[in-house]
Amino acid sequence: MGQCDETLPSCARCRRRREVCSYLEQYSPPPTVTLPLRLPPFSIERPDAATEHLEDMDLAHIFLTETYATLWSGTRGQMTWRDTVWKAALRQPALLNGILAMAAMHKVVAMSAPPPPLPHDTDPGPSPGPDRRYQVMALRKQAATLPAFVALLAKLDETTCHDSFVLSILVCFWAFASRNLPVQLGIFDAEGDPASWRNVRANLPATNPVNDFVQICRKLKPITILTRQCHGWLKQGPMSAFMETPAIDDLPSLGSDAAHALDKLERRLEIKAPHLLDFGSAQQRPLLSFRFAYRAVQCREWLELAIAWPSLLPEVFVEELETGSEAALTVLSYWAVAFQPLDIYWWAKGWAAALVIHIAARVRGEWAELVKWPLETIVARKGGIASSSTGSI
Repeated sequence: MGQCDETLPSCARCRRRREVCSYLEQYSPPPTVTLPLRLPPFSIERPDAATEHLEDMDLAHIFLTETYATLWSGTRGQMTWRDTVWKAALRQPALLNGILAMAAMHKVVAMSAPPPPLPHDTDPGPSPGPDRRYQVMALRKQAATLPAFVALLAKLDETTCHDSFVLSILVCFWAFASRNLPVQLGIFDAEGDPASWRNVRANLPATNPVNDFVQICRKLKPITILTRQCHGWLKQGPMSAFMETPAIDDLPSLGSDAAHALDKLERRLEIKAPHLLDFGSAQQRPLLSFRFAYRAVQCREWLELAIAWPSLLPEVFVEELETGSEAALTVLSYWAVAFQPLDIYWWAKGWAAALVIHIAARVRGEWAELVKWPLETIVARKGGIASSSTGSI
């Protein structure tokens, strides 16, 4: 049996290699994706050394010129990705493979995006499918990253915690990016022969965004575990930019519409689901507070704080989402409003709208009334976010 550290997200890569993983047996929730009894016999061919070196150089160039700037919104965070993380990756193969995998996934998504419209309503024609080699490169780098990530997690200390923390953030981005990746590269599924891959859009499944979000919450637990175990080291270490939070008095004020909507939500939760109040209005834990999140994401440099909410959710709330609790789904729709400014990034694009539209179609009665505000807000903002600010919420 392949031994797996309990903090590694359930990735199902062991199924691809036809191994038994201790993580899946001991810690993973029941799988939501049904895999065939017999996986198709294929292998990921490794290129010759010269070709692999050229591919790594290509991915390094993509990361250092494009991808790094999509992984954090604030300048200090971006420079940490480009300079500090890159230097750390040169001495840590797991981290190097992780950021090269992210660059390859970025390339796959970027090449599958529709081309910009031409003047005079000229038909630009169909989008050219992504180069299959970037898909294979991404898969190969993913496969190299995860076992090494397990090894790092098994020996956390003052030195290894920084690389492990960055890798856990990359897993977070990978999880959200899975919505826009072919299923073979997504974190929700791990089957399929690379030889059969053609176009990203043809491989995108029609999934339930709430079910995918539930999986993401469970795959983000390494971030929470790492930050709790290694908080002091991380705050004082080279990746401290990723641990920063603003003082609430330094943030823009909450818009009156948002304040009114949150007041209504909290009043309804007090009556119908008081046990859920802590997951949107927590006073002692600002990263769980929508009032804090809505103010923070009005500042471009603090957009990533919206990711903290799903990583901090306890299993009891995740289970309510999984079972379709209308109260929990309504709370989730209000988080989506905070997450939508991240639509400017390839790995987050489309998530907020997909969640709110899906939830609006599922809830009824008083909960449907409460979901109107997130739906109207998402629709009103959809279509572009200013480069310097996300606007008032």
